[in-house]
Amino acid sequence: MTYSFTPDTTKWSADNARTCARLASLAYLDEPAQVAANLKTDHGLTRCQIVEASGTDTQGFVASNDQMVVVAFRGTEPVIRDWMTDARAARLSFAPGSVHRGFLRAFTSIWDQTQAEIRRHQTGKQTLWFTGHSLGGALATLAVAKLRLSQPPQEVQGLYTFGCPRVGDLDFREAFDTDFSARAFRYVNEDDIVPRLAPEELGYHHVGRLLWFDAAGKLSRDVSGYETLLKASQVDFASVLAGVVAPLENHSMKYYHAKASTESGQRWA
Repeated sequence: MTYSFTPDTTKWSADNARTCARLASLAYLDEPAQVAANLKTDHGLTRCQIVEASGTDTQGFVASNDQMVVVAFRGTEPVIRDWMTDARAARLSFAPGSVHRGFLRAFTSIWDQTQAEIRRHQTGKQTLWFTGHSLGGALATLAVAKLRLSQPPQEVQGLYTFGCPRVGDLDFREAFDTDFSARAFRYVNEDDIVPRLAPEELGYHHVGRLLWFDAAGKLSRDVSGYETLLKASQVDFASVLAGVVAPLENHSMKYYHAKASTESGQRWA
């Protein structure tokens, strides 16, 4: 498959979404040499460095060429199940507002290393991008917030997440969206359960612009249609988190990548 990317746009792009889905998938590979080879051959990203914090099972990579720097974080289902339980749903202060304690712990464990690599890779005027799936999407969201909501704010070109859970409270969402909503694209596949966590009932809210795939792979930004789908999909959260029932199937990155790689999605700016 041929991947193309427009590094200087701030608008949604089907090509950029397809590429970010691929990069989020590569974040799951365990062999650094294999990651680097794929990035170079398929995406023209000639420099790559793995970042990881073994104590929190947090990992990703920073990759670049002369036009762009991209940071991709990975997520793991066992960690999501663990950190989505009520015992770990408490929030801690972060930027304006507060965010999920477990996500912040993972982010803090890897951020200094990640930021140092971004500085090392960003040798010119390359644009900076973030992507990630599941927990990786939460980490990418926190990274953008860290850079954009600090003083002075630092330039970030765009954010694409896939199956991202809710990260922070209403104050966090309002600050994030006021600054960056037009550049943040949040993909959801069918009735994927993870984007419904952490629960709104506990004060959590999504950021960015929703795009969701239906069962046929059609891409939509119709929020009412998505809400109708959720109402038709009654979920026992406890059973899902315990691994007893199946809505996590639609959370798999392979489906996000496959659907983002088709031409069935509608195009919008």
